[in-house]
Amino acid sequence: MLKRLALRSIENCGINRLFRFAMRRRLLGLCYHGVIGNDAPFDDLRTHLAVSQAQFEEQMNELRKQWKPVSLTQILNHFQHGKTLPDKAVFVSFDDGFANNLTFAAPILQKYQIPAAIFLTTGLLGTQQTVWALELLERIHDWEPPKFVLPKGVSLDGSSEIELPPTGSKERFDTAYSIFAQCRSLSEAKRKDYLQCLDKMQRWHPQEQWQKDLYRMLDWDEVEELYHQGIEFGIHTVSHCSLAQIDINEAVKEMETAKAALRKRLKFEPFSIAYPFGDSDSYSEVIVKESAVSGFRLGFTLSMRRNPEVLNPLLIDRICITGDLTLPSFQALISGLRNG
Repeated sequence: MLKRLALRSIENCGINRLFRFAMRRRLLGLCYHGVIGNDAPFDDLRTHLAVSQAQFEEQMNELRKQWKPVSLTQILNHFQHGKTLPDKAVFVSFDDGFANNLTFAAPILQKYQIPAAIFLTTGLLGTQQTVWALELLERIHDWEPPKFVLPKGVSLDGSSEIELPPTGSKERFDTAYSIFAQCRSLSEAKRKDYLQCLDKMQRWHPQEQWQKDLYRMLDWDEVEELYHQGIEFGIHTVSHCSLAQIDINEAVKEMETAKAALRKRLKFEPFSIAYPFGDSDSYSEVIVKESAVSGFRLGFTLSMRRNPEVLNPLLIDRICITGDLTLPSFQALISGLRNG
């Protein structure tokens, strides 16, 4: 409560406005993943990467009032043709390609006339699968057998089978993230084999409506529908792999295959990539160079930093917007007060 009051005071006193002015020439990138119904359990750590419809509308209203939303094409024209971006430019994007981008987010984007882009994990479109990292976290959350089996080559405290902390506890989520972090270096084939192995021991499917809304991926017809609505698209690889942690040939194939799939379906030449996970462990100098060789002109990270005035077009950073942000927190975060 004290934090909320302090943040509201900061907004009311004009401090956020001063920071917005000071950073007016620094492109602000925002990254969302999912937008789901207001009745979802947002105190559940599994919904952390999603925002509610009500939150999203509040935030888009704030952007429309205080910022100048720009499109992916405008950013490309800035770098390729020297076209000036407006002061307080903000870019709204979504990673992965969840169906809730169409059902929950798109109507709000249209209402406030805010351009946006979605970076697609092309290998998941139209399937019953979801992003492997989220599936792994869900499986660990619901795991009932006495021991949890780790993939070959991965261990915790030297063991390949572990007893998990109590279901729903923060300790179980912490353990889940430790396992996930080590699985990022596995190849797509090894990840698939591992998830299939877990499935034989205990099946997992989204049960509640909020889980279905949270995890279902777009299909290609829905992608086309969004494209005709004016949403722009880039790629997020085929399988949502950590590009810098896998073999370079596999990484290049992930980028180029995803690009070809988007080109074939939407009949345009994809020019942008959002590196999956987006932190400094998930891309590298080599990956950035190879993305340029593969024809990408814009690359987006997720290191939670504000962009400098002069930046590399293949290293444009974004700030991840999560479900725990109140409106005053959101205002302070994007103004630069909390993240300069």
